[in-house]
Amino acid sequence: MPDKKSPVLVPPPLSWVDNKWKTALLVGAASLAIWVLDALVDAVVFQRGPVLQLVFPRGPELWRSFVHLIFSVFLGGCLVMVYRKKQQMADDLEKALRRSELILNSAGEGIVVVDLEGCVNFVNSAAARMSGYEAQELTGRRLHEILHHCRIDGTPFPVEECPVQQTLKDGQLRRVKEDTFWTKEGRPFPVEYVATPLSTPSVTGAVVVFRGIMAQQAAAAELQKNRDFLENLLENSPDVIGLVDEHGRFTRWNRAAQEIFGYSAEEMLGKRAFDFYADPAELEAMLTQLRRDGFVRGYEINMRTKGGAIKPFTLSIRILQEQGRPAGSICVARDRAEIRRAMARLKEMNEQLHLEIQEREAFQEALEQANEKLRGLVQESEQRNRDISLLNELGDLLQACQSREEAYAALAQYASQLFPGDTGGLFVLNPSRNLLQEASRWGEAPLGEEIFAPDDCWAFRRGEAHRVQGSPTGLRCRHLASAPPLGDHLCIPMIAQGETLGLLYLQSHLCFLLPGSDLAGEHHAGAKERLALALAKQLSMALGSLDLRESLQHQAIRDPLTGLFNRRYMEESLEREISRVQRRGLPLGMVMIDLDHFKQFNDTHGHKAGDAMLAAVANLVKSQVRREDIVCRYGGEELLLILPEVAWEAAFQRAELLRKLVSQLRIDYLGMVLSPLTASFGVAAFPEHALDWEDLIRAADSAMYRAKMEGRNRVEGPPGPGRREPSHLFIQEQADVKS
Repeated sequence: MPDKKSPVLVPPPLSWVDNKWKTALLVGAASLAIWVLDALVDAVVFQRGPVLQLVFPRGPELWRSFVHLIFSVFLGGCLVMVYRKKQQMADDLEKALRRSELILNSAGEGIVVVDLEGCVNFVNSAAARMSGYEAQELTGRRLHEILHHCRIDGTPFPVEECPVQQTLKDGQLRRVKEDTFWTKEGRPFPVEYVATPLSTPSVTGAVVVFRGIMAQQAAAAELQKNRDFLENLLENSPDVIGLVDEHGRFTRWNRAAQEIFGYSAEEMLGKRAFDFYADPAELEAMLTQLRRDGFVRGYEINMRTKGGAIKPFTLSIRILQEQGRPAGSICVARDRAEIRRAMARLKEMNEQLHLEIQEREAFQEALEQANEKLRGLVQESEQRNRDISLLNELGDLLQACQSREEAYAALAQYASQLFPGDTGGLFVLNPSRNLLQEASRWGEAPLGEEIFAPDDCWAFRRGEAHRVQGSPTGLRCRHLASAPPLGDHLCIPMIAQGETLGLLYLQSHLCFLLPGSDLAGEHHAGAKERLALALAKQLSMALGSLDLRESLQHQAIRDPLTGLFNRRYMEESLEREISRVQRRGLPLGMVMIDLDHFKQFNDTHGHKAGDAMLAAVANLVKSQVRREDIVCRYGGEELLLILPEVAWEAAFQRAELLRKLVSQLRIDYLGMVLSPLTASFGVAAFPEHALDWEDLIRAADSAMYRAKMEGRNRVEGPPGPGRREPSHLFIQEQADVKS
């Protein structure tokens, strides 16, 4: 209930304290005032002496003053009693109004009081709750504008058509069975309400009492749904169904009754049910049981159709009760002749079925065997679908692998699911193609040799799968010498694009095909072998694709002669490394290398010898750098060395060491030792000599040309005050260690 009280129901409180002492003082004060007033009137109007003599009498006036005093006390008491009665009535009225407000707020219906203008003066708790407003928000606003402003379809509701406004206008009570009010959130809720005018005697306002009817509408819809269902059930029932009132006359007749008895619904309406029974004695016996028990069930009796034909029926009747008194009955009848025909057909079918059962007993065992085979085929089909799904998942995973190691790990994970309980492994050829090495495995049993020659496997020799059944006398591969003798062993060569990549080996603890087993066991073994072949084929294609991808990637970023990174990869790597060291506040060194008099060397020994010398220098440089360093062929006989997180002085020292090692390099080409070459080195560093990778290359290239100009076979840095010469003693120590 809102804290702020409605001005319509609660008047302003009156201050009155019921205290007998204050009442006595009030009576005395009133009496004294009346006495003095009476004395003044006597003195002024009737001229009976001075005022003081009348108020304070002496002698003969004493009696008259005493009478005046008694009268004044009586009159003052009467005035006080009237005033107290008025205050008591005001208190009673306030209590009654507060009690009425509590009653209204306790009501389940919403109650709203509006004035003659349609503005809200009072709202009870139910109305506030249903509308979503607080009482203070509704008080003083027009009811129609906040709760009744539009219809359910969203169109505006004219105020002159509002029943509440019409009640305020003509003073007539109005009952509205269905209308729509709107909540504060703009959500409609259906209501029914009564608008009652307030007349004293003219209309001063109205009281609107409303309640939500959403539950009633839902109940009505559910009731209608049940009625429709019962109606549909009644009309489409294959049995005869009729409803009879308390006088024994039909009030309802379904479609089956019309078809069987031949009467239409209009002809049956009001017709006596007793007229349909062929034998009055049978009818009386049936009625006796019906009156005794209140129902009959499955009662066989003859009934007459419209054409006069008599048919046997099975009848079920139940008396309907209403307030403890019979209110009619419901009758359900089934044509017994149709039942008899059905029973005859059923008997004939039973005899035929008995003969068929006798014939089928001879084939029962065969049928069970067929069912067993069918269950096996279903299980095999489910297993095959599962295997195909796993193979597809493995294929997708292999396509996403970027290295052979990832492919090996994926194979181990999925092979253990494809061949649960079995042991297997993948063996791949080493780079020299003279040994097979274990790359992946699954299962618990030993696989045999982890490294073996290709000739130790019959499958690898023959180029096709080789299987050894669970017998110690089988033709086993030599690499299986340490494998368990029992169980089946299957070796499958993996071939992709005409090239043998490796070997897939599978070992089963239970034999693929046990000696003396039936065709089902052989079929199971064949299915497992086919699955292994499919796995080997898929794995071969994936490894071949990985090799091809790796080869293409190698060709894309490597120089074919030296095996160093090419210029495109160098630019991408240099840009990335400079961004990385710049973020971390670290240096980056660069060394540009150019072989001295390389054209003269080619002219003297030939281009192939020059290529051999360039490749040897490239291998030498690769052997002297860290893993994170990047060695590239910049162009022709120029090499570029990128040294991440290496300052200029350390890069200079590394270049000096490489210069000395290159000058000591000797290679044997076609039986002769080629004359040594020297190289010129240019060293630059980021951020000392450049702020981006292009300027850094130019700085290193400029330093390398300075080395050329200074006489070759030397290391130079960019000119400028920042140039520093490293310690020659440190260079000599590093060269001695490397040599």
